Amino acid sequence: MINLQIILIFYIVIVGLCLLLKKNHSFLFYIGLILNWMIMSGNTLNADYYTYLQAYDMINSKAIINDIGWNFLMRIFNNFGFDYNSFLMIVIAFTMLIFAYSISKLTTNRLLFLIVYTMCFMFIDTIQIRNFVAFSIVLYAITILIKSKKSSDFLYLIFVLLASTIHVTSIFFVSLLFVKHKHITLNKYLILFVVLLISFFQINPAIRNQLMTVFALFGKEYDTSIILVISIMSYVVLSFTNNQRNNDSKINYLGILCNNLTTLSFFVIPLCMVNMNAFRIIRYVQLLNILYISNNNFDFFNKNYTTLIKSNFNIRVGTLFTCSFLVYFIYFVFGTYEKIIQPILENNIFFGG
Repeated sequence: MINLQIILIFYIVIVGLCLLLKKNHSFLFYIGLILNWMIMSGNTLNADYYTYLQAYDMINSKAIINDIGWNFLMRIFNNFGFDYNSFLMIVIAFTMLIFAYSISKLTTNRLLFLIVYTMCFMFIDTIQIRNFVAFSIVLYAITILIKSKKSSDFLYLIFVLLASTIHVTSIFFVSLLFVKHKHITLNKYLILFVVLLISFFQINPAIRNQLMTVFALFGKEYDTSIILVISIMSYVVLSFTNNQRNNDSKINYLGILCNNLTTLSFFVIPLCMVNMNAFRIIRYVQLLNILYISNNNFDFFNKNYTTLIKSNFNIRVGTLFTCSFLVYFIYFVFGTYEKIIQPILENNIFFGG
């Protein structure tokens, strides 16, 4: 059996060295896409695998999943005789093309973004595969929105609504149409309110359990406090980034959109305690932030790093970005390895698992 874990670590190390040495090789980007595709479509064991498998096998008799777009895709492939993993391979392949095209349009450093995605977000998307498909469509919609053409708003809305038929959480991104040209400042009182609200429920488990019983949802598995910390760190990085205007107007526009989405997401954070969909929204807002921030030039090997960190914008943003990501990465890996990462890496039809 081929050890997928070793392959993935080797790829991450090679890409990391290339990024540090500023060798942004395109072939590594495409290898990464193929590796992500093989992991996501070849997986045969994760927390949601058998639920999706059952939904696929029963699609013509009973709809287990409520999203009509996903059911439509399953019904078509099922009627043509494809098994579930074959269905995944084809759908994820097309989705990966949309994903690759979109990130190529939204960042000048797509390899950095892809490696961050591979190290954390890819594992969650392997489980919640509909979210990956839906968010890729949303990313494509954003590439249309930032063109600022007459038809951009309409087309953006159409694609976001299409994404919401794959997973309902995508409807959150419709909010961009109402705040797309405004730079919303995150009010300190809003942060204080969210922090106090989360603290209240964290130290009152009886009330929190009551809420989860009422809503019958899954918030118990997620630590909302870490989500809050990561969101605040992300907002700080965005604040630094937005103070420096890029020569590309589309990237500047993307920065405004990310800033506004992050601000709006603070209203969603408390819901993470009682609603899995809220967690999904926060996750993709953070992923979009990483996509935007990856446009910066992070020069960590500069000999005058200590001096430059005080005066150089790119160095400051790079440092904040790295610290923010490391907090999330360490929390994710050590908190979920046995439950999420290990089953995905050990059960894959492409690697003998």
